Amino acid sequence: MAYPYRRKYTPRQAPVVVITPPPTYTPSVYQSAILDFVKSGQGSAIVVARAGSGKTSTLMMLDRLINEMGHSRVFLAFNKSIAEELTRRGANAYTFHALAFRALGRALSGRNRGARMNVDGYKVANIIDRLYPRREDVSSAVAKLVGLMKNHAMRPNASTDSLADLISHFDIEWEGDATDREGCDMARAVLAENNLDTLNIDFDDMIYFVELFDVRLDT
Repeated sequence: MAYPYRRKYTPRQAPVVVITPPPTYTPSVYQSAILDFVKSGQGSAIVVARAGSGKTSTLMMLDRLINEMGHSRVFLAFNKSIAEELTRRGANAYTFHALAFRALGRALSGRNRGARMNVDGYKVANIIDRLYPRREDVSSAVAKLVGLMKNHAMRPNASTDSLADLISHFDIEWEGDATDREGCDMARAVLAENNLDTLNIDFDDMIYFVELFDVRLDT
């Protein structure tokens, strides 16, 4: 049977990072404005910048500035290559999932009796196979709904109305004679089983469990 969102993850040994000393730049007018905001601004800032405009060099300027101000800092990136590039330049950088996985490993160590967490891209699919071995007609749709429940930080007791909103918004369709109510019941049961297993986690769990177990993301 085919499950969407099945992802195979094979843990790899951490690469040796060679840190490149940061070059010396004279900040542009725009970079100076960003640096000034960090030094004396209030609240949050959104910086809109095009490719090649100096985003990475600006981040490295911020890294040095925040260090000089005596504060800790961490940079979060959407993909591994960006995080590795920032790390190579000497920044404390992670992908969102890598930072969450690191924090979960510490926070759930006692719950897992010190065992190392395993990343299993087939976790939800395997739970569905175990709970509903003869429901291949809806397994893919249930897997998608469970993933969306995690993405929206929902608990297994989520209301049918809230799940119906997800089903409608993301165009989840049930094959055969399955109904929305039946699909919601199955998804809730699968998520409940998913949340009992903190030793085996998938990519959605890396973010979802941080919220579910109120895990502190130390920098």
